[in-house]
Amino acid sequence: MVLAGRRLAEPAPAARPGSTHAAGFVQRLLAYIRRHIAQPDCLRVERLAAEFAYSPQHLSALFKQETGESLRQYILRYKLKLVETRLQLSTLTVSQIADELAFTDVCHLNKLFKKHCDTTPTHYRRHLAAPAGA
Repeated sequence: MVLAGRRLAEPAPAARPGSTHAAGFVQRLLAYIRRHIAQPDCLRVERLAAEFAYSPQHLSALFKQETGESLRQYILRYKLKLVETRLQLSTLTVSQIADELAFTDVCHLNKLFKKHCDTTPTHYRRHLAAPAGA
């Protein structure tokens, strides 16, 4: 459980030093992604490329070069981190969280969360609520 939390709790990818234009671009792109995280259509690579006046291939390659992960990987990791935070800090149901973050449905969220965190959202929340040492 701790390992899964650590994996998701990693900070957003930082741009590599030395390429100020690319680093600035990636920071603007990350801010856009965070603002639109619940709007899947805004996060499609074609839409992001149009928004930032890049070709989809160039935008994807630049993002990966600067962060070390693909756009798709980053978006999924960020969404799952938001799920983790909501499970910790809110009383929203898993279904409500899935709706809020625009997952296809609760089954899709469960499948992705389990794949990346080795547990289901419900089990994760129960583990958080369990007394220490229980």
